Amino acid sequence: MATRHIVSIAAAATLAAGLACGASAIATPTTGAELAATTWSQGAEPGHAEGRARAGMRARGGARIAAMRDPALAAIVNLRAIERVYRFEKREGELPEYLRSVLARTQDPTVRNYVNFRLARIEMRDKDAKGALEALERGLEENLQRLQ
Repeated sequence: MATRHIVSIAAAATLAAGLACGASAIATPTTGAELAATTWSQGAEPGHAEGRARAGMRARGGARIAAMRDPALAAIVNLRAIERVYRFEKREGELPEYLRSVLARTQDPTVRNYVNFRLARIEMRDKDAKGALEALERGLEENLQRLQ
C-alpha cells in the first residue's frame, strides 16, 4: 500500500513538473527572433528599473546563445555591438551609411528587416522622416515580394 502511495506521489510530482515546464515554454519566446526582441520577461514588471535591467540582461544573453545556432541572429547581435561601438566613439552620424552598406552585402530577410528598422529609427531620431519612410517602404516591398 505504501509503495502505491509513493508511486502516485512521484507520478503527480512528475506531471506537475511537466505542466510547469510546458506552461513556461508557452510563455517564453519560442524563436531566436522573438528572443532577440525581448526587452523584459516574466518576473520583471514594467516600472521596476532593477527588474527590467536584470530581465534585459537575461534576454541579451539568451539572444547570444540563440545566435550561436543561427547566422542571421549572429549578424544581428554583431550589428548591435557595432552600433554600440559607433555610439561610444561618438560616430553616430556614420551609422546610416554603415547600415546601407550592410543592406548592399546581404539578401537574408531577417538581417535586412532588422537593418531597415534600425535605419528608419536612426533616421527618425535624426529628424529625417523622408529617409525613415524610404527604409520602411523598402522593407515592406521586400517582404511583400517574398509573400508572392
